[in-house]
Amino acid sequence: MGKRLIKKYWPAIVASIVLLITVITVLREVMIQCGGNFCYPLDDTWIHLAIAKHFAASGVWGVTPYEFSSSSSSLLWTLILSLTFKLFGNNATIPLILNVVISIILLFFVNRILAEYRVNAISILLTQLAVIFFTPLVTLIFIGMEHVLQTLITLIFLIYSVRVLSDVEEYSKKERDLKILMIAAPFLVMTRYEGLFLLFIVCVLLAVRRYWKESIIIGFLGILPIVIYGMISVSKGWFFLPNSVSLKGQLPDIVSFGAFLKYCFLWLIVLVHTLHILPLVLIGLGFLILRFGRKRPFWDKYHVIVILFILTTVLHLQFA
Repeated sequence: MGKRLIKKYWPAIVASIVLLITVITVLREVMIQCGGNFCYPLDDTWIHLAIAKHFAASGVWGVTPYEFSSSSSSLLWTLILSLTFKLFGNNATIPLILNVVISIILLFFVNRILAEYRVNAISILLTQLAVIFFTPLVTLIFIGMEHVLQTLITLIFLIYSVRVLSDVEEYSKKERDLKILMIAAPFLVMTRYEGLFLLFIVCVLLAVRRYWKESIIIGFLGILPIVIYGMISVSKGWFFLPNSVSLKGQLPDIVSFGAFLKYCFLWLIVLVHTLHILPLVLIGLGFLILRFGRKRPFWDKYHVIVILFILTTVLHLQFA
């Protein structure tokens, strides 16, 4: 059993070792640059830590122990930090440690998914090294925020959505996968509100595939945490959405038909100027054109995963 697992997951094991060596190397440099004191580069991380500390100590969701403040758009990450503080005490390195652990889980999950797609072991290893250095996973670890957790939960939700939407699996397995989506939906949105974009696309496609009831349930479970938190926030005198979401979201400011038209195509304008995303979208579109040209079934799993990527990217560019 042990040898079989090692044979199956050796790319993830090697990638995890590479990740740990890189993290230790960067951590050493951070400590040197900061005079022996560990520090995160963004103030957002310290906002999460402050809220988590006060929620763990006194039950107050705020940057101070005196009153509620809607300053975190990652409800799940802040709750995890708070629970960890409750169990192990307040320590600034906890987000770093959690991100390392979640990153390793992510690498093993990627290994498992690529193996199911019949990708050879060397290609799996190269893909995982790309995840480490091109995401870049190490940078996200040292930011100390929720992005690694977001990557893992988004990938889980994406993969199981593809299984349900594609024509590959048996109905009995689809029922199991739908239950997993129902469980993952609230965590997807609680990790970052942008999870709503993928949730929306999946629910629409589920409805197109005639999973009407499941689409409604998954959508409801996904938005439920936002509604509950929003009601609490409003009752405390704050806005329905967290401050960061309200400030950074791209909402319409329509004063003329031209402004309305420009807003409708905002995603395209942003895409053209976002050079690290544009090639990925073009590759995805080219892939779909080539596959459809060969008369592949529309609900082929490779089509579905690319369609989900492109549509979710469009919503991100349009609204986030």
